[in-house]
Amino acid sequence: MNLLFLGSAASEAIPALWCECPNCRKAAALGGRNLRRRTSYLAGGSTLVDFGPDANWQMKEFGIDPAKIERLLVTHSHVDHFNPVELLWRSENFSVTGRRLGFLANAAVIAELDARVRECSMGRSLDALRLDVRELRPGVPVRDGELEILPVRASHAPKECALNFLLSGRDESRILIANDTGWWPEESWELLRGRTVIGGRAGGVPEMTLEYVMRQNGVVPGTDATVDTTVQFNMMAGAFTGGNGDFVTLFEPTATEVAQAGKGYILASIGQESGEIPYTAYFASQAYINDHADIVQRFTNAIARAQKWIAEHDAAETAEIIAPQFPDTSVPVLTQVVQRYKDIDAWNATPVMAQSSLERLETVMETAGVLEHADWVDFDRLVDNSYAHNAAR
Repeated sequence: MNLLFLGSAASEAIPALWCECPNCRKAAALGGRNLRRRTSYLAGGSTLVDFGPDANWQMKEFGIDPAKIERLLVTHSHVDHFNPVELLWRSENFSVTGRRLGFLANAAVIAELDARVRECSMGRSLDALRLDVRELRPGVPVRDGELEILPVRASHAPKECALNFLLSGRDESRILIANDTGWWPEESWELLRGRTVIGGRAGGVPEMTLEYVMRQNGVVPGTDATVDTTVQFNMMAGAFTGGNGDFVTLFEPTATEVAQAGKGYILASIGQESGEIPYTAYFASQAYINDHADIVQRFTNAIARAQKWIAEHDAAETAEIIAPQFPDTSVPVLTQVVQRYKDIDAWNATPVMAQSSLERLETVMETAGVLEHADWVDFDRLVDNSYAHNAAR
């Protein structure tokens, strides 16, 4: 199933109609693909996803024959994704067509269109527009012709149930439409049920944490979903974009780069879902600490100063500082990554390790079957927070 991007801009489009900023002026001058219309997709040549104010222009620009559109899916009622006026012209007062059009959307979108029909005296019901209307609910799959549609609740539009869509064709191809969403709500983890997740090396902390989070959300690895642990770490992104698996876990900045390339969406943060885990920690033998207490303290002081600096500076400033460590990644991408980490509070404010975080790591390991509960370590025997407390003062 192929996917044609008809538009990928935000609600104001680019260039924005009333904007005089350098970016909009440059886009207007350059034209072509620099003119970005409101978000819409054509999937498989016959399924139109979202129907915003640019729909008429997009049809003509991309040479799409409306008679070949079998169904229209709408993610939510915001005007940049749904412009009901263009559908009013399907009335017999304006159009000669015997073809009916599938219209699948949430209750708010259907109510919006119904109200517009009545307001404009187009008829007493949506049937006046020759639409086959079906209300979509999250988690309830719908088959329409050869297409299976799995609606997934998005984190957007609090006054309605905004949707993302997992589209599955008869050829076993799948496309996930997940625009306009923040981190998915808990119920959307149900989408993993019956799917394959490329999880990384078995026994590694990222893979064990993934399985822990899946279980926390009611999805049992190996029973409800398959976690593929056969793909090497540096091959995971390529395997996913090459068509393997339905989902993949990736570190940053790779995750953002895959999303920006239009080859995937960032749907959830494993770290945010799991809670604080000391994934990165510094170790030294007791003998070394006893003999080099000054070095240990100065090293810890440096870590504390870096944490303080990050807390006091914005994402753009931080991205500029770390850019030399990521020579193949642009500063704008790094800025997005840093902001995402800040939003989920990924960086600790001080070097002090919380006992609860270590115990959570041990829980993750025990859940994965690599640590017996009897082998949990005493926190005070393993962790010396005195240097961290001194540094944090």
